[in-house]
Amino acid sequence: MSIPVVLGLFFALFGASLLRTALKNYKKAQKSIEWTQTTGKVKKVVLIGKRLIDGKMQDADRLQIDYEYSVEGESYIGHQIAFYTLMYPASYELAQQYPLGSEITIYYNPSKLDESVLITGTRRDKPYSEIFIAAFGLVCGCSVMMAGLIGLIG
Repeated sequence: MSIPVVLGLFFALFGASLLRTALKNYKKAQKSIEWTQTTGKVKKVVLIGKRLIDGKMQDADRLQIDYEYSVEGESYIGHQIAFYTLMYPASYELAQQYPLGSEITIYYNPSKLDESVLITGTRRDKPYSEIFIAAFGLVCGCSVMMAGLIGLIG
């Protein structure tokens, strides 16, 4: 088997895995619109990845946040911000909006109380972006593999 076939197969499998995850997250995001709302407290806020903001380099690219909430007398810790990738400037703005110790609105799955999110639904401006990126990876991987198999490359 030639290198292009092997690499194409690898990228096709990787793209298929990403596509599966993107579709799963998309479906969960759609269902989260109907989840129950409660109030919780921000326990940890960490920004990662440098960005130039107001003339100086600051961590702002990606956000990690932990929050605590209670349902039916049971306490839970959540980490999920949204069912899509949140990047700068939204990550930075959200960190400013919810400092450590602040109250926060949390949406939780009424069927699985430990499953929660801060932002329900899909990305408003690009609801299918992660699906398209994953599908593109799958198509590219298959194309390289097929080109290797029929002898166009390698």
